[in-house]
Amino acid sequence: MPVARYYLLGNIADHINKCKGKKTSYRKKLVGLYCAVIGMIILSCIVFLLHVLGIYLGLEITTFIRSRGIFPVLLLLLYFALIILYLVACVFKFIASYQIYCDYDPNNAVLYLILSIIFRAIILQSIFLFVIRNKPSLSIYYAQQYQHYMQNQQAYCNPQQPYNSHNPNIH
Repeated sequence: MPVARYYLLGNIADHINKCKGKKTSYRKKLVGLYCAVIGMIILSCIVFLLHVLGIYLGLEITTFIRSRGIFPVLLLLLYFALIILYLVACVFKFIASYQIYCDYDPNNAVLYLILSIIFRAIILQSIFLFVIRNKPSLSIYYAQQYQHYMQNQQAYCNPQQPYNSHNPNIH
């Protein structure tokens, strides 16, 4: 399923941001945008096939649309909307990818992002994710350190008292 890839990418970016204390919803945005892109592609194909079948079968609606010049405008609008949706989806995908690159390899994050954008056709993003897979996540590390610090801080501020040691009724 092609959309699952974008869900996982967004889910990882959301988890990283959650560890940093930010609430994001990249997984929902990416899945929604790519479903919209797939829907626009299917809709464009249906409109085109209906037009071709209408010409072949000689349907009146097709001759009406053709005589008015509506079909080329309709297809142009569909393709323009498809391009806009695809570009927005790519922007969110690259934002999520950058979040992941920064968390796992901050020294090379910009390089990974630029190469992922330039060489989009070669699927470099998957290669970079494979390369950084064994590196430790900084946000998870710092979240664990913060939890450990807070536990120690709480133990220091509220030390465990012996049972009934501060009871004024006991002499």
